[in-house]
Amino acid sequence: MGKHMKERPVSYSRFFSLTLLSGIAGLASVVAILVTSLANEYREADKNVRTEVENISRLLEDHTLGDIEKVDLMLRDLQGHIRPGDMRLTRNSGSLRATDLHALLKSHLETVPEVSVLNLTNAKGEHIHSSVSPLPHIDISDRSHFIRQRDNPNEGLVISPPLVSRTTGKWTLALTRRLNFEDGSFAGVAVAMMDMEHFQNLFHSLDLGPHGSVALYDKEFHLAARFPPSEKDVGKTIHRLTVQNYLDKGLKQGIYHAKSSVDGIDRIYSFRQVRDLPLLVSVGIAEEDYLATWYRHIWQYSLGAIIFSLVVIVFWLRQRRVEEALRQDEERFRHMLETSPIAVRIASSAGRKVLFSNRRYAELIESPPDQIAGVEPRLYYSHPQDFDDVLQSLSRNESITNKQVELLIPGGKLKWTLASYSNVKYGNDSAILGWFYDITERKAAEDAMHKSNIELSLFRKLLDNSNDAIEVLEPGTMRFLDMNETECRELGYSREELLSMCVYDVDIGFTLDTAQLIEQQVRQTGSVRFDSIHRRKDGSTFPVEISVKLIEVDKPYLLSIARDITERKRLELEKEQYFKFFNLSINPMCIADPYGCFKQVNPAFVKLTGYSENELIAKPFLDFVLQEDRQKTADEMKLQVGVRPTMQFDNRYRCKDGKVIHLSWMAYYDRNDDITYATAIDITERRKVEAELRIAATAFESQEGMQISDAQNTILRVNNAFTEITGYNAADAIGKNPRFLDSGKHDAAFFAAVRECIDSTGTWDGEIKYKRKNGEIFPAYINITSVKDNNGTIANYVTTFTDISIKSEAAEKIKNLAFYDPLTNLPNRRLLIDRLHQAFASSARSSLEGAVLFIDLDNFKDINDTLGHDIGDLLLQQTAQRLKSCIREGDTVARLGGDEFVVMLEELSEQPIEAATQTKAVGDKILAVLNQPYQLATHEYRSTSSIGATLFSDHHQSSEELLKRADIAMYHAKKSGRNVMRFFNQKMQDVINARTALESELRKALENGQFRLYYQIQVDSSDHPFGAEALIRWVHPERGLISPDQFIQHAEETGLILPIGQWVLETACIQLKAWEQDALTRDLVLSVNVSARQFHQMDFVAQVRATVSRHAIIPARLKLELTESMLLEKVEEIIANMNALKTMGIRFSLDDFGTGYSSLQYLKQLPLNQLKIDQSFVRDIATNDSDKAIVRTIIAMANSFKLDVIAEGVETEEQQQVLMGKGCTHYQGYLFGKPLPLEQFEALLKLGTLK
Repeated sequence: MGKHMKERPVSYSRFFSLTLLSGIAGLASVVAILVTSLANEYREADKNVRTEVENISRLLEDHTLGDIEKVDLMLRDLQGHIRPGDMRLTRNSGSLRATDLHALLKSHLETVPEVSVLNLTNAKGEHIHSSVSPLPHIDISDRSHFIRQRDNPNEGLVISPPLVSRTTGKWTLALTRRLNFEDGSFAGVAVAMMDMEHFQNLFHSLDLGPHGSVALYDKEFHLAARFPPSEKDVGKTIHRLTVQNYLDKGLKQGIYHAKSSVDGIDRIYSFRQVRDLPLLVSVGIAEEDYLATWYRHIWQYSLGAIIFSLVVIVFWLRQRRVEEALRQDEERFRHMLETSPIAVRIASSAGRKVLFSNRRYAELIESPPDQIAGVEPRLYYSHPQDFDDVLQSLSRNESITNKQVELLIPGGKLKWTLASYSNVKYGNDSAILGWFYDITERKAAEDAMHKSNIELSLFRKLLDNSNDAIEVLEPGTMRFLDMNETECRELGYSREELLSMCVYDVDIGFTLDTAQLIEQQVRQTGSVRFDSIHRRKDGSTFPVEISVKLIEVDKPYLLSIARDITERKRLELEKEQYFKFFNLSINPMCIADPYGCFKQVNPAFVKLTGYSENELIAKPFLDFVLQEDRQKTADEMKLQVGVRPTMQFDNRYRCKDGKVIHLSWMAYYDRNDDITYATAIDITERRKVEAELRIAATAFESQEGMQISDAQNTILRVNNAFTEITGYNAADAIGKNPRFLDSGKHDAAFFAAVRECIDSTGTWDGEIKYKRKNGEIFPAYINITSVKDNNGTIANYVTTFTDISIKSEAAEKIKNLAFYDPLTNLPNRRLLIDRLHQAFASSARSSLEGAVLFIDLDNFKDINDTLGHDIGDLLLQQTAQRLKSCIREGDTVARLGGDEFVVMLEELSEQPIEAATQTKAVGDKILAVLNQPYQLATHEYRSTSSIGATLFSDHHQSSEELLKRADIAMYHAKKSGRNVMRFFNQKMQDVINARTALESELRKALENGQFRLYYQIQVDSSDHPFGAEALIRWVHPERGLISPDQFIQHAEETGLILPIGQWVLETACIQLKAWEQDALTRDLVLSVNVSARQFHQMDFVAQVRATVSRHAIIPARLKLELTESMLLEKVEEIIANMNALKTMGIRFSLDDFGTGYSSLQYLKQLPLNQLKIDQSFVRDIATNDSDKAIVRTIIAMANSFKLDVIAEGVETEEQQQVLMGKGCTHYQGYLFGKPLPLEQFEALLKLGTLK
């Protein structure tokens, strides 16, 4: 530049003019610079506030989205825990499942503090389960979120508009997820209520200046939450929001300037839609807050411009005097420009090359001075667009002042500068003058300071929002240097007060030695934890758990965190006192878990029962209760959990040595910990005394007349028999001497002898004549016994007597009762056996044959069940009369009991064939007579009978054996279709022997573990496995594999089906639990067949519940298959049992459907999940139109009852296609797999090929 200046002629007058013009231009430049600076500052403030509101709105969007996703995750998890049966429970049902659901909702609620209430609402909109207790009666069927879930199965998560909760009365957002029944129909919703106070607290924690605002809206612009609060506007639609203009254009975020329609304040707003949710967050900072500094600078800059103007004027006045000095200083000025500490660069007006740069510029860009001229300036900018912006501004004659520019130094290094640009003349050409001031270090410091301020602000907010007291201590002195709000609140001191104190002032346990020891341990290990006691400002104390750590900032500090453990200490003390009492108590005590299993027992309980603690822990309480008392005890326990927390009941308990004891229990159910505390009192002796008293009371009210007198022989009490025999009631007799009964038939000597006998032996018995109240004299057999007290003195006389005038009549009645049936007056079994023995002897003497006919009425039980036992008795009486009309004089008709009769025929032909013919003739006559209509009161009734007959000719066979043969023959008559007669033969006996042997082998099979479960796969229409049926097989050590059709029927008849059925259920549950561990099998449903006899057990539901609980399986994976024939009797009992099991989640399938005679009326009441089409209809379905019609009807019926359908016995693809065409989509049969052992079945699943 100096070179170019030397080339130009110097004119000092011209220089003066230029100087004056320069002064004026300088003044204008100053003004321009000030205006430009203010404009830049305004733009910078506007830019910064826009960035700030955008960042905060993005932070709020992320925070709100995180809260919503957390609540939705909880609702999804809750969906997985809710069973379809749970939504069928009624309000306050008191069931164990209802209690479990309440606990489940409470536990989920504790994981998400943003939610205030969790509810389960049924399809009617009624709350049926809630985290709130007691359950409020609330209907939300009118709420929009409920209606959307009800009407749209695919709605997903629904968020309501802001609404006032009918549970809490507060403004909330309701988040809902739909719940379905098994068929996909609407079962209700799971509702999480988010309290708006959560968002209010969050908004309050943000620092947006004195007039800033934060708000949450739904997509319809209903205000949900706002800070500053505006309660009157919550829930209302805010109409004047500019946000609507953005949303109409499809934009989900934006920044705009507007005046608030709520409080009228001008703000810069940033709004964001929360992802795809119907929620908007809005953040606004007031104009008067973010432009406060700018307004202050306007006044400061204006004052500076005025001062500068005065300087220019003074300078102009002095200009003439200093003109000569300027000439002298010109060279010095040039030198100053070269040596200026500010980097200077002149570039061509087009910005294509550098024309001049001083030494400081070369140092700034770290390049040799001689390598800078001619280089394109744009190359020195890390963002070339910055230089292009400078060129555009200068082209419009706009100067640029104090622009922050990042330069790119050769070698890749970056430097921040504060640059100013203006257009200048360089020689005769236009050029661009640039001033650069290196602010790299200042920029880094500012960035670090800004980041530090943000982090410090966030850290302070975290500290103040902590539930624990946090303090910073000075090592050595333990003086408080800083603390959070929790510390001040817990101790009752202000922050200023605590800053003047040390730990010793608030901690009772702190001394100088303690402090030194703690500080030493912290320096060695990094942290230390201990319990201590803090003293509040009011003098009260409370226990704390203190954690101290060493932190390094500018120097070491001690960070102390104190947690108030008052509640924990109280609970620990209560627990310690309770368990001390528990273990030292002389009364037996125990604690049970939610499943009714022992969790803990005390020594007194162990001593009383004889079981060790290990033998009791984790075992079900009911397993040790006597079988007869289990159901009653289970009902009491269920009532306790569902209705009342405290209960008292008695039961009998079997000790380890087999002894049965009576216990009286007092139990308390703790709903918070879900455990039961119980204490027992041994009342065995009391029960014995009560029993003895009952026996004594029963004896006193016996058929014998009794009177009790005192030592003076004054009557104190008489029983009812006394009144019946004598005619005197208690009022007549009490207080009198027994002499009023004297008939006058005995003299004084008689009574003296009686007295003497009693005094000497303590008792007398004999006959005496008594007189009744009506004057009648009767003979009585009397016993008088004296009763002495502990001192041996007679205290009472007990007299018993019997009216022996009716003794002979009673003897006759006894005889009749002993040998005749009281209902029909026919000989009973005892008399029949006696007559059989006589007939054997007679037959042996005469060689004549005899016969026994065993007669059983068909379907006799039906008349008792339908018309009643009185009508049944009439039928038996008329049957007896008809049987007697069919035999000869000398033959015998007897009734063995129930509807069983026996006819004994004597003196038949010597020839067995002819005797059999004679017997058959009598049998046919009996069948015909008994087949005639009966008139039973107002009912006309027809009955048939089945007869079994056998001949006898001597006494080589016993009477019992003879009756047994006739019974066997009758059984075969029943099997032959009823209303027939059959004779006994040896083949029948062989069958009976075989059945007896089979029963013995079945018992051994149970004991020796010879049974196995085979599994047959069940698939859907895509041949995808969804379940299996468990089928029992008997692996006999000699006969090999035995199918169930060879032994199940006999197991039913002998009762062995009960232990076999329980073994199948146990084994199936064990397998289901094992399958849960494998992804290939964890979703399989296992079907188990249940026999009628097994299902009708009184404790069947309890057995299944205990088995499912013991193995901890998912109940919905277990399906019980019932046969249609089970529905012929006790239907109401079946429905009750099924409903109880269905509540647990267990499924039901009706097997062999279509082969029985089930009533559709009952069928629609059964809580079934599935109908199984019998294989007899599937076998010929491809060719038989009748089978097709039956299957179509079954499927239509199942659809009307909303039941699944599965067809068994599918063996060909043609059968499968026909079934699929009829609407059946689930199959079982050899086409997919035969019943297989477990290993082969699992291998089939892994193979994946089912056809």
